[in-house]
Amino acid sequence: MLYEMATGRTPFQEKSGPLLMEAILNRPPAAPSAVNRRISPALEAVILKAIDKDPDRRYQSARELRVDLERLSSTPTPAIRPAPRSKKMWAAGIVVALLAALLAIGYRMHFLASKPSSDRIILAVLPFEVLTNEEDIGFLRVGIADSIITKLAGFGRLRLRPTSAILRYEKQRAGRAP
Repeated sequence: MLYEMATGRTPFQEKSGPLLMEAILNRPPAAPSAVNRRISPALEAVILKAIDKDPDRRYQSARELRVDLERLSSTPTPAIRPAPRSKKMWAAGIVVALLAALLAIGYRMHFLASKPSSDRIILAVLPFEVLTNEEDIGFLRVGIADSIITKLAGFGRLRLRPTSAILRYEKQRAGRAP
């Protein structure tokens, strides 16, 4: 965790579990100062000791780690001069550009995505008509329609009406649109 706090990333960048375990067990992490140039050699030594692969070289207790961290915090740090004005302007420009991009994405998602697309097919599967006199299978009328709606929901271009929305058309006969 100390490595991540100082560098802004984890010691190993592998994505899959087996590769990550192999890296932790067999490879040294990137030097913290290679990831973040502002890390002092003293802080880097503390971080590397905390994650050393050899348990005998690691900190043996949290108290021992705390002593080294307190020693680091008591040593004066060199004054950091403020960033030049041109860098501040550059950073401000990036922030403004990011905000503009976020606003554009938000606008697109809210206003443009909510309009129905003309290439989408709108489909309503009506309850089926039972042609026999057996009343005990009447539940299949809506059940089969609902099952078909569920299966068709996986197709991206189809926009389906839920069964609850089409039950009011139950008594009408199905036909083709002109």
